[in-house]
Amino acid sequence: MKDQHEAAFMIAQQESAKATEEHLATKDALHKELLALKDQHEAALMIAQQESAKATEEHLATKDALRKELQALKDKHEAALVTAQQESARATEEHLATKDALRKELQALKDKHEAALVTAQQESARATEEHLATKDALLKAQAEVAAQKAADKEALVKELEANLKVKDAEIAELKVSHQIFIHKSYTHQCAP
Repeated sequence: MKDQHEAAFMIAQQESAKATEEHLATKDALHKELLALKDQHEAALMIAQQESAKATEEHLATKDALRKELQALKDKHEAALVTAQQESARATEEHLATKDALRKELQALKDKHEAALVTAQQESARATEEHLATKDALLKAQAEVAAQKAADKEALVKELEANLKVKDAEIAELKVSHQIFIHKSYTHQCAP
């Protein structure tokens, strides 16, 4: 009975030792697994932190790049706005200058036209006056020519009448001379 009891106790101790050993082995395995998981977790955490830091750095770099790009666009916009305002001011100034120049040119043309109109009116009046004077002079000349022609005709008539009288006298004288010649000839023929 005692031997059975001791044998059972020994078996129990062996089983207990085996169970303890298995428990320790399991505990050790679990501990190693836990350490491995912890290492994995820490590695994953470190990778996550690195990736997070990298992402944060990239985010900050992107944010900085976007901020710089935004500032560049803002500066470009402001420069374009200033340029547009300057060009608008210059265009307005040129428009006003052109408008003023055109107004002056128009006024000069108007003055020139008015002066030309006055000159034309004066020239027209002078031409009319000259025309009337010329017409009057022509009428006077025509009257003088007509009077001169009449006087010339009258003088010619008188001259012709005088010439006619001279011719008549010459003819009469020739007739007398002819009668005397005939008489002398007849007397000569009749003389013994």
